[in-house]
Amino acid sequence: MLLPLAAVAVFYAPGFGGFWLGDDLPNLERAYRAANEGRLWEATWSEFVAPNLGGGSFLRPMLIASFSLDYLLFGAHYAGWYAFNFAVHLANVALVAFLVSAWARMLGRQGRLAAVLAALAFGLSPLIAEGAHWVSARGDQWVTLCSLAPLALWIRDTGRGTRHGAVAYPLLLLVALGFKESAAILPFQAALAALAWPGARPRGMWLAVGAGFALLVFYFVFRALLFPSVFESYIGTGSQAGSIVDRSVTALRTIPEWWAGLAQWRPRHGAAHLVALSVAIAASAAFARGAALRLGLALAAASGGLAAATLYHLGGMAPSGEGGRLLYGPLAWLMLAFGVLLADAERAKLALRATAAVALAAIVAGAAVLHVMLREVAWAQDDERALVQAFARWAASHDAPVVAIVPENHGPVIVYRNALGGLVLPPVQGRGILHLVIPALPRDLPLRYAELSRGLGTRLALVVPQKADAAMLRDIHEPAAAIWPDVICWNPRQKQLIALGAPDHATPQAWLGPVRRGARACLPDEPAFATP
Repeated sequence: MLLPLAAVAVFYAPGFGGFWLGDDLPNLERAYRAANEGRLWEATWSEFVAPNLGGGSFLRPMLIASFSLDYLLFGAHYAGWYAFNFAVHLANVALVAFLVSAWARMLGRQGRLAAVLAALAFGLSPLIAEGAHWVSARGDQWVTLCSLAPLALWIRDTGRGTRHGAVAYPLLLLVALGFKESAAILPFQAALAALAWPGARPRGMWLAVGAGFALLVFYFVFRALLFPSVFESYIGTGSQAGSIVDRSVTALRTIPEWWAGLAQWRPRHGAAHLVALSVAIAASAAFARGAALRLGLALAAASGGLAAATLYHLGGMAPSGEGGRLLYGPLAWLMLAFGVLLADAERAKLALRATAAVALAAIVAGAAVLHVMLREVAWAQDDERALVQAFARWAASHDAPVVAIVPENHGPVIVYRNALGGLVLPPVQGRGILHLVIPALPRDLPLRYAELSRGLGTRLALVVPQKADAAMLRDIHEPAAAIWPDVICWNPRQKQLIALGAPDHATPQAWLGPVRRGARACLPDEPAFATP
């Protein structure tokens, strides 16, 4: 395990110097506000019994609990929050190495090389970087951890004649379901692994699998009591028209554009990574026989099932390249399959060496993409830190409100999204400055115009918000006489705020036209401004 763990740690260790991205802002602000009000754990517990719908059918109390624990231990220090993601990613890399090695021994193979390559191909994959570097994407990490850990316990039970896995699996499934809805696939993955288990199955394995399906039934019953749509998590995904086949084909068609967005900084290395890894997996499957082939195919089916369910549920992937976190679990299971199949190639040394060489080439090409991707993540985090400081300086030297346009993405990296008030409220800011700086994404400009015309600027000046709760949102959206702030824009290249002036606000078109033109010049890389 040590070689893959050391390599992955070297790539991701610089992330401790990062900064909040996207959904991190509302997650941090929520924990900070609840802690200041003396109800951190009360608010956390409420997520288990009466979750905040948040505009969707989300049931993720363990995710919220992990953020609360982060705040309790580390406050608003980013490095402490990131440490949770870092540790879980390393744990999953270690589990991939351990499982491949252990199964190889059960199949009569040595498996050391296969374990190292499988763990490296998983841990250094650019596909899943978002699931490791982004604090708010840890749900996929934890679901994966809770799917792999029972397999390791079952292997331990096989060797020692214990039943720890039978007890731990249902508990781990409950934890996984609390982190993300995709954990509903775990019982099916466990059943596939149990069916293809090499050698004698540990006592209690089938009992654990059965308990997992029973828990799944109760989970969906509970969801039915909370949400109008049992299977839908994101708004609108459940209402997409078309048959299952049509929806699946539509989702698959988004993959090439999504991949182009993900690998945009190193497209040739990305193509080499995909081709070499595909060849290595196909070659390892061609050389495998018997129990190794059955187990490898079962693990690959578990991977493909999770990927297909996720893609179908979402209806497609974003062209920006966002969404690699969704492949975190599928890739872990696919690398388990690859490792088991490659280990069986030890029967033919030449085949093992040739396949291992191709796999190593895939790992190197993927690591090159990952290196540049994490470099760009660090750039985006530095940019957000600079913006937070620029907002503070602006508010200290101005007493009139402004609308501040900020970018949404930096390539596949989510920069600002969801509850932008976190940029101008404590704890990111020393004091709340939302009444002076009103953030807006390019796509939100029509909404901002409508809010300003109903008196948002006036209400903000009266309320002077210091927190973002439901009561504050009601207060600032009360109707009032309108005032029209000037507009500024954050230029990431120059790391400064650009004044766009005070456009005519007589009509939405009169206001939006000049604002969009000015913002397009200020944010030339923003996808929202790709077309007029």
